[in-house]
Amino acid sequence: MTLAIAGRGAVWLEGTPADPAIPLWVWLAALGAAAIGVGLVVSYFAWRDAQLHTPLERAFRRTARRLRLRRAERIAVHRLGVEAGVAPVSLLVSRAAFEAARSAHGNARSLERAESRLFDEPVR
Repeated sequence: MTLAIAGRGAVWLEGTPADPAIPLWVWLAALGAAAIGVGLVVSYFAWRDAQLHTPLERAFRRTARRLRLRRAERIAVHRLGVEAGVAPVSLLVSRAAFEAARSAHGNARSLERAESRLFDEPVR
């Protein structure tokens, strides 16, 4: 490829462009390797979550997030469930279970806020 410069700043490129520095198959191989790497990382974190947490703990975390409980409220409700010897997720869905556990094991301010957020506010 040659560069031809005519008068008054006009520039023409003559000839055919050179082959790219990196062939297309190398780019495709790199993209495939990156996709496999991302898939492996996502699979590892899913496997790790399954190993670290029981299904009841995962259900509690997801339900508490869906109900928009604040972090302190989630911790207080989880602690109350553990102290009462019941699954913490059951305290999120049953007012009777929540009140029974609360009367027997705790009366923190964050539990009052959690109870009002769980059972008094309308579901959005």
